[in-house]
Formats: sequence, C-alpha cells, structure tokens
Amino acid sequence: MSNYYYPSHPQRQGAKYISQTESKTPNRSQQRDVSNNLQKTKKETNQRKRDEVESEESEDDDELMCDNEIFGDILTKIKDFVDKTNQKFKKKYLTDAWQIFNDLLNRMEKHEEDLTDENISAVKKGVDLFSDATSNLDSSNVLNADLVYAKEIFYMYFNLINLPVIKDYLKNVEMDDDLKMIYRICTTEIIRMMRCSPIEIDLSVNDLQRPTNCIELLSLMQNYVKTDLKSSNLAVEAMYTEASMTRLSILYLFMFYSDKTNMVPDCIKAGWLETLRDGLIMIYK
Repeated sequence: MSNYYYPSHPQRQGAKYISQTESKTPNRSQQRDVSNNLQKTKKETNQRKRDEVESEESEDDDELMCDNEIFGDILTKIKDFVDKTNQKFKKKYLTDAWQIFNDLLNRMEKHEEDLTDENISAVKKGVDLFSDATSNLDSSNVLNADLVYAKEIFYMYFNLINLPVIKDYLKNVEMDDDLKMIYRICTTEIIRMMRCSPIEIDLSVNDLQRPTNCIELLSLMQNYVKTDLKSSNLAVEAMYTEASMTRLSILYLFMFYSDKTNMVPDCIKAGWLETLRDGLIMIYK
C-alpha cells in the first residue's frame, strides 16, 4: 500500500499544481486517527459477531429445552424458573428450586447408562442457567423473618446430599468429565442454599427432618475437602478455581454448622476438627 496521501483533486500551490506522487504523507495526528478508527471498527465488528453467536446460542437453548427426549420437561421448568426469578422474590422459589434439583438428579441417575452427548450437553446448558438463577435469589429477608421455614429449607437441601449421584461425586467416583461438572455445579448450589439459612435457626439431633445418616453425609463432605487439603500440589490460589468452589462452599457450611454448640459432636464424629482447622487457615490466608 502506498504511503502517500491522495487528494480527490490536484492541489493548487500558487500557479503550480502538485501531482499525486508529490503529495505529503499523513502526519502523526492523521495516522493516529486512522488507527483509532480501525480499532473502533474492529471492536464493533467483533461485538456484532459476539452478539450473533449469543443470539444463536439463545435460540439453541430454547429449542433444546423443548425437544430433548429425556430431560425436556425438566429443562423447560428450568427455563420457566429463570424467567420468573427475574421478578420479585417469592417464598415458593426455594421449594421450586429444590424440586428441580431433586427431579433432575434422580432422572440423571435413572438414565446414567444411556445418556447421549446431546442429553449431557442439554443438561449442562440448563444447569448453568439454573445455577445462575438460584445464586441470585435474594432469600435473606424471607428466611430471617421465618426461622421455622428457614430450618425446613435447610433440611430439605441437606437431604439432597443423600442422592446417589451426589454421594458418588463427593466420593470422587470415576465418571465422565461433563457429568462431573454437572454434579459439581449442583452440589455447590445445594450447599449454598443450605448456607442461606440464618445463623439463628435452631438445629437439634432430634429434628425429624434431619437425615438419618447425617454423620455419614458430613463425613463424605469432610473427606471430599480433606483430599485436596492434603494434596502436596495444592496452592492457596487453587482454592478459588471453579472446581474448588464446592470445597469452599462445604467449608463455609461447616463454619455455619459448627457454630451451633449442640452440633459440635456431629463435627467430631465426622472427623471435621482437623479438616476445618486446615481449611480455615487457607481461607484466611
């Protein structure tokens, strides 16, 4: 490309015309303007491409939720949940979310042997949307105002940890990476929903809603965290990777749980004292 500036008409200088080949090159200011305009055009083009991709993905999501043979009904419920939770928070959203978790995870277990790539891809997209919606639920005012209901919600989600697919995930049972990601997201969100309960709720070993194998579940979570805390290559920064958000959620849950004096024996039986101590040290570093 020529470095010369081409005017649309010959420029007159006194009685002499300056030819195009004699024109001056652009000054720095002009070069800067051209560069800025090129960058602006490039950004606008890239943004248009991103918008087109997002639009196509959005259309794919809607179609997938309607057409998936195994999970279509559940994914449609997720879409409806996401739509309605953009509005003012309602108490029933917490039980609606529990129902979706319960139905999805049970369906995953039922069809675990015959899941196709299309099924797994559809569930992954749905779970991503769902976890974004549940993590943005502003339930604090409702739960603080009704401690009995808050306790009920805590135990409802606690019992979800008893589902076979969640227990397998916490046991680090070998499984497909995409399945592991789905169970990780679900486990993290379920535990986060438990942690939404106010610190004032009164828990007891005699609670009827309490899982009958409570110590086993606490021990499962403890071993899941302990595996990484004892790993020789674990860096402090690794506690904040995506996969480690489950571990952080569990650690915060036990900070909440062990704050209740009558629950400390549970923590001791589950072997949590050493693990909780090591986890707290890493969090506060």
